[in-house]
Amino acid sequence: MARVLLLAAGVNALVAPPTQQRPRSALRAAVSKADVMKCLGREYRSFFAPLEDEYYSSSVTFDDPLNSLSGLKAYRNNVDMLAGRTLFGGLLFSDAAINLHDVRELDDGRLQTRWTLRVCFSALPWAPTARFTGISVYDLDAENKIKGQTDYWDSIDLKQGSYSRSSKPDAVQDFANQLFGGDKTSDGELPYELLRRADYSVRRYPAV
Repeated sequence: MARVLLLAAGVNALVAPPTQQRPRSALRAAVSKADVMKCLGREYRSFFAPLEDEYYSSSVTFDDPLNSLSGLKAYRNNVDMLAGRTLFGGLLFSDAAINLHDVRELDDGRLQTRWTLRVCFSALPWAPTARFTGISVYDLDAENKIKGQTDYWDSIDLKQGSYSRSSKPDAVQDFANQLFGGDKTSDGELPYELLRRADYSVRRYPAV
């Protein structure tokens, strides 16, 4: 547990150079919600390479069970670290991918995505793979740019059919269980796509 807490502290303190950015001439003053939804589809497929700045507020905030941050530079550094595109991130992580299952507009005007995240923790000799399923809720400003993203994990935040934030120790424990608890990928079954990882799992198997 101490090892994971130290790693989490290092991740929070990391400052790394940004990846490629779109030319400033490509930026627009305002965007539509449909544009933002298409942008999210592109970014999830590419794992935010590049992060499309024109769809984000410069003061964008991010909150998930492990981290909270603010500002576009910190937001970009966070995804670059997880993708292994920074020096420190390259030492910790590899083979990161996020599968977008759904993106929709909620009744209150916010956007929501459902996803599965996979990342290999290569800093450990056995290089375990951690998997998370959940949702991201996006708050938009008056120009429909993303001003806030809040992530919820199915494994700890989904309670009786609705999402609420669990404690950070719960998140650290959930991550540590996957790294040190021998969480297996398939138990010898056919390859499958993990759709939900909670106190139960939902899987999509290939047609045979």
